[in-house]
Amino acid sequence: MALAAKAAPTSAAPAQTKGLTLRALVYPWPPTVAVRDALPEYEKLTGVRVEWEEIPYNELLAKMMTELVTKSGRYDIFVPSNVWNAQLAATGNVEPLDDYIAKAGKALEYDNFLTAAKDQYIYKGTIYEIPQ
Repeated sequence: MALAAKAAPTSAAPAQTKGLTLRALVYPWPPTVAVRDALPEYEKLTGVRVEWEEIPYNELLAKMMTELVTKSGRYDIFVPSNVWNAQLAATGNVEPLDDYIAKAGKALEYDNFLTAAKDQYIYKGTIYEIPQ
């Protein structure tokens, strides 16, 4: 979602995103609340509909693990705590981000994130999350 915010506004959403629905599971804290509040504009600019589910932090890990272990496919996006990265990645059901980051290149500016922040989201040499 952060990449879309950098895009120049257009009058029409790209054809490849029209009708797409993303389902997100998050816990409320200032960065996710800011994203949630920006969703109407994001949906208008991209044509992507976002189903947003917020649950308390103390319930999030259990719900994410259940979803990953059962392979429900219910959610497209998780916003986990960095301390859970290894547990989530070890399920084998979280999408590695290395190829996406490489493809985004300068649009993402991944190299500008602090190394200590990036390192929290690497499991066995693979990137599974992007720092905020």
